[in-house]
Amino acid sequence: MVNFVILAVHREETHMTANKNGFEIRADILKLAQDHLHTGFFTANQQYENTISSPEWKNVQVAKPAFPSTQQVLETAKEMYTFVNTQV
Repeated sequence: MVNFVILAVHREETHMTANKNGFEIRADILKLAQDHLHTGFFTANQQYENTISSPEWKNVQVAKPAFPSTQQVLETAKEMYTFVNTQV
């Protein structure tokens, strides 16, 4: 018997406003970083679940993906913020 996990992903519509303040911009980038890392985690976790349930991998140890930490979210947000602020 195979158990399936159904993940509901809530997508909010974002409305662009012309005059966001610095806090709003940073909050948006933080949310983007969090969403990006969570999507990666859920994808990796689904692959992990598929792998461990496969008969070929029965005697092989596979590392379970770790949920992104707050520090990872902040680091990713800083990278995104730096990218956005870099003038090309």
